Amino acid sequence: MSVIVEIDPGHGLPDPGACGNGLQEHERALVLGRMVGKVLTRHGVTVFFTRTSEKSLSTATNLKQNKNQDLAKRVALSREHGAHFFLSLHMNSSGNPQSNGYETLCYSMNGQIDALHQPIKAFLQKKGIRDRGIKTRGDLAVLKGPKCKAALLECLFISNPKEAALMKDQAFLLEFAEAIAQGVLAAVGVKYVPAKAGTPTPQPKPQPVPIDPTVAAIEKLVRVGIINSPDYWLQNAKPGHKADGQYTAFLLQNMAKAVG
Repeated sequence: MSVIVEIDPGHGLPDPGACGNGLQEHERALVLGRMVGKVLTRHGVTVFFTRTSEKSLSTATNLKQNKNQDLAKRVALSREHGAHFFLSLHMNSSGNPQSNGYETLCYSMNGQIDALHQPIKAFLQKKGIRDRGIKTRGDLAVLKGPKCKAALLECLFISNPKEAALMKDQAFLLEFAEAIAQGVLAAVGVKYVPAKAGTPTPQPKPQPVPIDPTVAAIEKLVRVGIINSPDYWLQNAKPGHKADGQYTAFLLQNMAKAVG
């Protein structure tokens, strides 16, 4: 019987995840996840995805309810598919644009998690990217819910301009996906076989990264000091949502100051 891996691209609209430097976490996670899936499939692994579109797995209009339902469905899918390993892909973010690096999160540490982490660590260190190590988290549904071993990868910082640039680079992403897949294969006991020499990995045509104009506007207002609560506006500055009067008043006051 084939080894089964569930790939979980984090977030999904209406929750874009972290946003910064022209990127949205949910979109990059899906792009990277598809690349990892192709490498695993090359090795005879059966791959399932928790999501294959930009949308979350819930239709609830309330953001908190949507998130809770979405996470529960991701865990349920991994159980339905009989996954032997659950891989959740994310990007990190910080208020400090200098924050950097990669880390592996897990519910509890074991040999599978170390086997996953080491090839990724080796690849990124060659690129001069900091290894933030393996960290245990007992509060994340996608780590404690699946029946199989699960890991969540924080794939660089979307808030760091240099690392965000790497996550836009198709050549880097293909190499990164190969290293992640190598780690997953080690975790599930499948021998990794590099792509045949002289047979270059097909390069996908570069696709423009869609930039939500609202997200771009919020980022600009943060840079000029008009907004200091971007997460609030990312959640509420959209059709069907209402902004709190206090936040709106604060925004208008700051805009008035900016224009003199």
